[in-house]
Amino acid sequence: MRQITYLPPRVKIHDNGNVELTYPWRVKYGWLFIIEVPKGFISDGNSVPWIFTRMVPKFGRNTLAGIIHDYLYKTGKMMIADVENPLFGSVSTPYATKTVTRKLADEVRLHLCIKCSVPKYQRILSYIALRLFGWSAWRVHRKREKA
Repeated sequence: MRQITYLPPRVKIHDNGNVELTYPWRVKYGWLFIIEVPKGFISDGNSVPWIFTRMVPKFGRNTLAGIIHDYLYKTGKMMIADVENPLFGSVSTPYATKTVTRKLADEVRLHLCIKCSVPKYQRILSYIALRLFGWSAWRVHRKREKA
């Protein structure tokens, strides 16, 4: 599993239950990859098919993983840190941008769930649900990119 480093995000909760980042949020994933979610990004938490909602809550320990996963699905990208400064410090100009596959986005979420101490049954169940049903959300965002 990759090393994951982050500070807690600052969020505002909307009336509909969505969370909005009030400051940019950076998550270091491994020694080279950085996911920087911009201020104003809105996440609906963990979107799970209705059949799994009793076992995988919309918000809870898995909320941080849900925010990152929503961002990766929406953008399909993460940054590769400046090779000269691979530490968690400020990376104002990324070395490059990496295109994220749907499978990688789902794996990042799984690793974040482990880091956030999400119970094993919840993280495995949500990972399986994403692999089975996440393709439609992924496809919607990729079509928007092409338009």
